[in-house]
Amino acid sequence: MKHVLTAIPFALFLSVTVACGGDDEPAVDGNGSSGQPTSSSGGSDNGSSSGGSSGGASSSSSGGASSSSSGAVPFECEDTPFVFPADTSTPLAATTYDELFTVNAAFPFDVVGLYDLPTGVDAAGAIWGEHGGALSVVNDDGDIVVHRLTAPATATGALTDDVITLTKPAELFGAAQSFINYPPVASLPNGQYVLTYTSPMVDSVVPGLGFLYSGNTLEQRAWANGVFNQIGFVRGDTTRVLGHAFSPFAETQPATNVGALYVTDVQGKRLAGGTTTGFALFTTGTDSSGPVVKDGNGNVVLATSGSTVNVRGVSRCAALEATGTIDRAAFHAFESSGSASLAAIPAAEGLPGYVVNVSYDTPAEVLAVAFTRTGDVFAASGAELAAPLSAGSEASALGVFADDKGYLWVGVDTDDGGHLAKLRRRAN
Repeated sequence: MKHVLTAIPFALFLSVTVACGGDDEPAVDGNGSSGQPTSSSGGSDNGSSSGGSSGGASSSSSGGASSSSSGAVPFECEDTPFVFPADTSTPLAATTYDELFTVNAAFPFDVVGLYDLPTGVDAAGAIWGEHGGALSVVNDDGDIVVHRLTAPATATGALTDDVITLTKPAELFGAAQSFINYPPVASLPNGQYVLTYTSPMVDSVVPGLGFLYSGNTLEQRAWANGVFNQIGFVRGDTTRVLGHAFSPFAETQPATNVGALYVTDVQGKRLAGGTTTGFALFTTGTDSSGPVVKDGNGNVVLATSGSTVNVRGVSRCAALEATGTIDRAAFHAFESSGSASLAAIPAAEGLPGYVVNVSYDTPAEVLAVAFTRTGDVFAASGAELAAPLSAGSEASALGVFADDKGYLWVGVDTDDGGHLAKLRRRAN
């Protein structure tokens, strides 16, 4: 099955867009404030769940950092080693899935589940959803159909599909200038979602819009230049949102044009304004925006695209406790065309973690690198692995994501439908 979501990923956007103006539509956010888009340049986590450590080393970090603007509930973040769930299920035979994809013998993962997707669902663009299952999105004539998928307890079968529809926002750029991002929807705790769009570059700025939904109810529209995607954590009585962009969320288009992993502490139902606060956690230079993901312990991995795909990491506790900007250099660089999808598997006692990157190429190039983490220090471990996964003869598109238990998932689209495979980490 081909991709049904047509979009220009922002990682490639700067190279294909041209400066242009347009007839913008007036906009009103979900809280009643109005504005005019312009072309100017000017299973959820909670505060007490564990972080992760690698290579047998563990460190503890605690903090009472809180968002004082609303009297947020203080929290402590304990960093303890990640433990993969006990799983003695028998790996599936390679002949079960080799027409979809193959697994490099040097890549320490076994396929333990293979599931069918509903017709029309974009498997290669799936991510992990805070509902506790895969989440895949289809752009249906502008309305955004969110498929919240749950796998059966068996090793094979069909996924349960719980669908909600996000009505296309009226407060967009001009119709010819609104490009939905890919993936278009980020899943946040407490049943919230962020839908993002960008427009063509004007004066070296790519205006973007983020729409916060509670379920399928639109709560607020906010601006963020060069916005890509987000992840979220419960932090006291707020939701802490981390996303790569060229500005933080704001009620009107910001003048800021600095690539960074931006933090937004959502108060109530607002991405911007009111008591919501935000800051740049770390900057990423002139790299184009890229995916932000969590591993099974909530540690954050970001991939951004310059001459290489640069991978940065920040521990869950550091991300939750931060109240200002920190330094963060890339711990690995993939020689790749970009990041169509990204997955991070946590390091555990005696086992390195893995970052898996899928390019925009056709067929997709897949690269992986092992990493260790000690406290908030990430380091590549060993040589990069080429082709840890390869598309099979029936695959038209392939993507990856990781869940909150440390499993790696592979999404495959074919002409006959979509499939999700579940891969279990094994000892090296």
